[in-house]
Amino acid sequence: MPSEPTELELFRDFLIEECKSEKPPESVEKAVRKFEQTQRLKAMLDETAAEAERGEYGPLDIEEVKRGIRERFESAKQHQ
Repeated sequence: MPSEPTELELFRDFLIEECKSEKPPESVEKAVRKFEQTQRLKAMLDETAAEAERGEYGPLDIEEVKRGIRERFESAKQHQ
């Protein structure tokens, strides 16, 4: 059974794909920051999917979703 990829392997794969894109990373720091954001998003999506599979979900509160997106956007802008 194959083992889970290491963080370094995930980062390598991420960099390969980013460098193929039309707008590759401008710096190592920006690439690391984008990788970390991507990993956090994937973790959130995995947790959300697991909660849904367990039936742990409720009605969608669109205002809460928009508030969360705004907060993340502002936080990301501050770190650039």
